[in-house]
Amino acid sequence: MNNRLLIGIGLFVAVLGTVCLVSPPPQSELDRPALEDLPWQVGLPGDGTSCVLGLNLGEATLADAVVRYGPPDGAGLFQGERGRSLEAYFSTVRLAGLEGRLVLRLAATPEELERAATRVVGAERLASGATRFTLSPEDKGALTGRRISGISYLPRYKGLEAVFFRERLASRSPGARSTSEVCSGSTLSWG
Repeated sequence: MNNRLLIGIGLFVAVLGTVCLVSPPPQSELDRPALEDLPWQVGLPGDGTSCVLGLNLGEATLADAVVRYGPPDGAGLFQGERGRSLEAYFSTVRLAGLEGRLVLRLAATPEELERAATRVVGAERLASGATRFTLSPEDKGALTGRRISGISYLPRYKGLEAVFFRERLASRSPGARSTSEVCSGSTLSWG
């Protein structure tokens, strides 16, 4: 009986050794593909710009954002407490399972903003107190070539408090201004 037991143990060890040699090793944390372009992943290319959500601020254009996220759901001239700005709005952007809205501020000189304001074709007062002006077709068509000067990401969440986003997102955003500016309510902003 001892011989049978020894043969059984020997076979078991041989089969176990073969399985260990043939099966691939478990994937380590370092080998797993990293999720990219998440809101808290801010790249600093070294040329003084920031790369946020796959877009280099000051270099990327609205056309680059369209390639990445599809066409914007709206665009317009905004007048708020911080002055005038050209903005494009994406109502649904999904980033690694996180869904939110994306607002891109587009670069424009004060003179360009003034000229666009003289050609608006409509206006709407927003709950925030700001006014959204509908751009003329000419101005709207010229937006795709404008550079992105700022990005705001407004996450959609159910059951989570704004504190959750302040603690997890603002502290990980080296390109963002300050925690209070970055996360006002549930908005994450750069630029």
